[in-house]
Amino acid sequence: AGGSDVDAISTTMTKEEERLVVNGSKTFISGVREATKFGGGYVTVVKTNPELAHKGLSLCYLPVKDIAGITTNVFKQMGREGISTGAIIIKNVEIPSHYLIGDWNKGFYYAMEGFNCARPLVAAACIGAAGKALESGIEYLKERRVFGSPLAKFEGMQFQVAENYTKLESARLLVYKAAWMLDQMYANNRFSHKEINKAVASAKLIAPTVAFDIIKDVLIWHGAYGYTKEAGLEKGLRGVASYIMGAEGAQNIMKLIIGRELLGKE
Repeated sequence: AGGSDVDAISTTMTKEEERLVVNGSKTFISGVREATKFGGGYVTVVKTNPELAHKGLSLCYLPVKDIAGITTNVFKQMGREGISTGAIIIKNVEIPSHYLIGDWNKGFYYAMEGFNCARPLVAAACIGAAGKALESGIEYLKERRVFGSPLAKFEGMQFQVAENYTKLESARLLVYKAAWMLDQMYANNRFSHKEINKAVASAKLIAPTVAFDIIKDVLIWHGAYGYTKEAGLEKGLRGVASYIMGAEGAQNIMKLIIGRELLGKE
């Protein structure tokens, strides 16, 4: 379980005649409860030639329902309650050789491409959550009256609304740009991987933190009611926090990617 450091994963896969044998573990994996209950599996990065570092990683499909050698554990998280998160322990699990995805020892490159496609999606989810929170917050400011006037009449509230709206639209455009560049790369062979890396990491860096700050502000606008579960805002706050802490790459990883592409690997 290497997290954002894909090269540091511990799960291995070896060839044995007409089958592949997988050993290791995967931690903080989405959908563990659902996959073991309803069926399915995971596209998994495994070490196939450890001495080659990241050039010795491969990609395979790993089924988990009713598979000998698979045990799972589900974590109790503070947010993202729509889907489970947990760990998978893999002990001498045999899979057919055709469950290898792509070429042997090319898994690192497939995984990096997958990250670039997934990060705009989670960034867009954060934008959606923040947009809904801001929309409901604006309605509340218009309706809630204090000292004889709606909260929306107070200059301090107007400034916060303006700032949050501008931050949200800026983040939204970064996400749209990253998604558009990916479309152009696949459809028209435009943009280099370096350009894609920068755009995607920028969107993933900004969207979760902007969303978290907006939802936090809206929660505070609601006063004591905002602190209740009935308000629904705390769920959004807890949900987007997962994308700051690590889901699809932690924020400092995004900074490393952007810095590397701007300054060079040297």
